[in-house]
Amino acid sequence: MLAKFTQQSDALLLGPPESDARPDAPGESTRVLRLPGGKHGSGPMRFSTSSRRRTWVSRAVLFAILCVQAALSLRMSNTAFEDEALYLYSGHLEIAHLLHGVPLPGDYSSYFSGAPVLYPVLGALADDVGGLAAARAVSLIAMLGTTALLYSLTRRLFNERVGLCAAVIFSVTESALFLGRLATYDAPALFLLALATWIVVRTAPFRWPGYLLAAPPIALAVATKYAAGLFVP
Repeated sequence: MLAKFTQQSDALLLGPPESDARPDAPGESTRVLRLPGGKHGSGPMRFSTSSRRRTWVSRAVLFAILCVQAALSLRMSNTAFEDEALYLYSGHLEIAHLLHGVPLPGDYSSYFSGAPVLYPVLGALADDVGGLAAARAVSLIAMLGTTALLYSLTRRLFNERVGLCAAVIFSVTESALFLGRLATYDAPALFLLALATWIVVRTAPFRWPGYLLAAPPIALAVATKYAAGLFVP
């Protein structure tokens, strides 16, 4: 009796004998895990729908951030700074020289911080349309575009929340608000640098060297303001 009880206990502890045969194909009890379909897959669309909704919500928040940035920049009102007046005046002279051959009174390229034929001409054209306010509007548009590009590239590197945080932090900095209301080289040069950075991030998954498309904006940024070359590397 004792021997029989011992044999039954050993059988319970050891369990049923394992079979060396392994099924070649999954049977009825085998579970097959299926990953949800992507954007171009045939699976459920709830993931892509949620992503589209999150994208549109983040864009709406970005639009509100840009409105706040524009309002904070436009609330600053003062007369023309001496650099603004110099750049707009030289821009009008450059336009007269290019169109009518009027000689320039001086060599602006020898002491300007950027090419006289770039931003001064752009600012002078805006000044012809709407005066100093229009010339400053060019800088405001450039700074708003910089904020939008910063959000876009940060969103691609991380996610929507990080992109919105980056846009909020940048949009309320004193330098961003001040440059958005100043008709100088700085805002267009910063926008061109942000555009070049966005192109590099956007074309990173491409098989061909799409980052070379960032070369023209970088060259324009350095020509617009020579100090922008310090940020190119």
